[in-house]
Amino acid sequence: MILDDGHVELAEGTIVDGRLRIVEDLARGSMSSVYLARELDTGRDVVIKILGGKYATRADARPRLLAEAQYTAALAGKPGIVRVLSTGALADEGDAPYLVLEYVDGPTLTGHVAGQTPDVAHVLT
Repeated sequence: MILDDGHVELAEGTIVDGRLRIVEDLARGSMSSVYLARELDTGRDVVIKILGGKYATRADARPRLLAEAQYTAALAGKPGIVRVLSTGALADEGDAPYLVLEYVDGPTLTGHVAGQTPDVAHVLT
């Protein structure tokens, strides 16, 4: 379902592109919604980042998201960078573009740094 603010909302159990089952709504920001999902064929947990909000209707939205996927894929294997597994578009939700990303279990970045002064040397390694 597309919300009034342009974000896509998917219910737990929704099947995406016949291959991913939505497990949990993780976050919603100004430009995307993020869900934990499970691959139906492998059982692997992944993250789906769906472009939404005011950015979803911009003509350059899909090319920018694909560029993000390419830039991130070019950094594969670097510490602190999740892998991009695939891309797609939600046909039932106005062709909203999405990325499927590696799922890393643990605290959010916000939770990790809350109340801390970051150690620049640690952050850059």
